Amino acid sequence: QAFKDAVDSEDEKAAMSAAKEYLGKVADLVINSLEKIGAKIEENDDLSQEEVDEMLADIEAKIAQITEAKTQVEAAQTKEEIKVAGKTITQSWNKMKNQVELHASRVVRATVQDVIKRAEFLERKLYSGIEKLQNAEHDTTEVEDLLEDFASYIGSAKENFAAAKEAFNDARDTTEDGEAVKDLVHEGQEYLKQANEDMKEANKLSKEILKKIRESGADVESVLEESDEDYYEVEDEDESDDDDNDEEERDEDEEIECT
Repeated sequence: QAFKDAVDSEDEKAAMSAAKEYLGKVADLVINSLEKIGAKIEENDDLSQEEVDEMLADIEAKIAQITEAKTQVEAAQTKEEIKVAGKTITQSWNKMKNQVELHASRVVRATVQDVIKRAEFLERKLYSGIEKLQNAEHDTTEVEDLLEDFASYIGSAKENFAAAKEAFNDARDTTEDGEAVKDLVHEGQEYLKQANEDMKEANKLSKEILKKIRESGADVESVLEESDEDYYEVEDEDESDDDDNDEEERDEDEEIECT
């Protein structure tokens, strides 16, 4: 509003000052957004070092570009110079925002990939556990049916994840305009969303499977022991599911979740 008022007043000095202040704030917002994405990239343990280096280099280049344009705004002595520098800021952001969204989506993709890997590990342990139950003459009919559904959801999640990865890679490699990148990023996000839904369902089934094992009188720890892997516990990572807050507390040593 201050910028508009200054322009409307036809006071050239006031208008230039207001324009500089406005464009400076726009530049700071863009830089802040880029820095936040950069921090998320650095904090994510599921990205490869190559991916981290690639994305951070791109983020840093974009920050440098906006910072240079902001410096030009601050140094501008005429309305025309301000207009040129301001156009650089807005056009740069319009060009880079889809790429920034792509980086954010790739961070989420890496997390989903880790969840799927851990769910696959749990699947292997459960199949092995069924054999132990059968050897101990437990009825495993219900558990087998549930595990089949569990495996089906994991398979679906893997397919959706692969499709998301392909869309994001195409968005990264495309030489087409911003709209093409935007469409590919949104396509990948939809596949990731579906993969996440698959894992939510798998998570519910894993809890039901463990419940059935307990009800059979078997010890979950014994059924799933003797692994050479680093871990078998798969924790729930879906912070967006409000229903998680309503779940009853369980023994952390017994609970195994997929997402």
